[in-house]
Amino acid sequence: MSKYNVLQSLVISLTVVLISACSSNVKKADIPNTANPQEEVGKLDADINAAILKNIDVLAKSEFENTVKWFDEAKSDLDNKKNQDEILDNVRTGRGYLEQAYAIAGNRETKAATLFQARQAALTAGAGMHPQLRSELKDVDGDVSGRADKLDSLSAEATIKLQNRYIELEKNAVVLTQLATPQAIVNGARKDGATRRAPMTLKKAEVSLKNAEGVISTNVRNPTGFESAVTQAKADAVMLSEVMTTIMQNGKSLPEGTAVNLVMQNRQIKKLKTTLTASERAAAESAAAEALLLEKNKQLSTDLTTKDGDLAATKKDLSAVNDNLNTTKKDLSAANTDLSSATKELRSAQASVEVQRAIETARQQFSADEAEAYQQGNSLLIRLKKVNFASGQAQLPGSSLPVLAKVSEVAKQLKAAGIKVEGHTDSTGTAAKNKTISEERAQAVATYFKSNGFQNIDIEASGYGFEKPIATNKSKEGRALNRRVDIIITPEGMVTK
Repeated sequence: MSKYNVLQSLVISLTVVLISACSSNVKKADIPNTANPQEEVGKLDADINAAILKNIDVLAKSEFENTVKWFDEAKSDLDNKKNQDEILDNVRTGRGYLEQAYAIAGNRETKAATLFQARQAALTAGAGMHPQLRSELKDVDGDVSGRADKLDSLSAEATIKLQNRYIELEKNAVVLTQLATPQAIVNGARKDGATRRAPMTLKKAEVSLKNAEGVISTNVRNPTGFESAVTQAKADAVMLSEVMTTIMQNGKSLPEGTAVNLVMQNRQIKKLKTTLTASERAAAESAAAEALLLEKNKQLSTDLTTKDGDLAATKKDLSAVNDNLNTTKKDLSAANTDLSSATKELRSAQASVEVQRAIETARQQFSADEAEAYQQGNSLLIRLKKVNFASGQAQLPGSSLPVLAKVSEVAKQLKAAGIKVEGHTDSTGTAAKNKTISEERAQAVATYFKSNGFQNIDIEASGYGFEKPIATNKSKEGRALNRRVDIIITPEGMVTK
């Protein structure tokens, strides 16, 4: 025999001896050689889980760990299709250790019943399922198992400390289970810059999370007591996610308020689409019912002709069918009305979203010294700063043409359906004179638009003199602000008549 074969034989012999030594101090369970290995491994697995529910893993830690070790060995052999006798022998050893664990545990649990009730509550809440809690669970279990043989001599103070650690694990497990998703959303939003881009929405989500954690802490075993707070935390987290998504999809510079409005409008559109789908389904069902009743009406009419003996009964059935038909027609009409209304509302909401986006884009095209732009309902108000009319004159100065060209381009982008030009003056001079010069200046700007591609839309020019100041007329700066031209652009589809 070669040196290699001799060494291999020695290794195998040593392994057998070691395994035999590990299992020699336990009485193996009585399992027949004809047993099904897969079934026996499955039953041992179930019994191990049942033992955990009875705290055997803590009350007899060493014996329980040996049970798990031999179970893992049997499971590995089964998966690798090893010899049946070897698998069953591993199961016998594992089950022997489990029986020994039960014997050692004995009545230890009854000596600290409330402690083990707290442990089971923590496990049921999922303390062993969350990676963040496993280390603490292992520590407290270790402290309890180390005192398992002297629980009857454990002081009340020490018992309460251990019990409180399990109670804290239970609370944290419930918090993680209930709030893991909204917490992940808030953490992700912070990384994406929500503190700067959506501070108000982020703050609301954070407050809701904190509140939910507090409510859970006082209602750990009462889900109905914290359900509302958890629902609110999830809703506010989803809102934060949608607002941040909207901001990130629009160049990361969209104002938070605009993003919130867009999210709310998109939600309304989804709701309307759902309503629309339900109305379409109702309309289709009503139409099908009408067709079915018409067919039945036709059949009954035929029967009426061929069955003179049943004439009276058939007429009665026909009348009932016609009544049902009329009712179905009414239902169909109502469904079609709902469908039409929902369609109009959906189109209106979609148009409103598009208009707000277009207005937001248009506002960004003017520098601070050219004009100020404001959203006014569904219109855009542009307050010009570079139309410096000569004193007492209404002729457009050449310096004003570039900014007016920008306004013209914005009006085209918005597909303007209506433009209103308002002229305003300061309080210098008489009211009549200021009224006249403001009207003439407004008309000059309106004429510019009519001559530059807006001949076919409604352009209104009005002069208000010094009737509508936006600043005091007692200072030079205030009077300069009051001498202005306001242009109000109403996009297509937003003109009311």
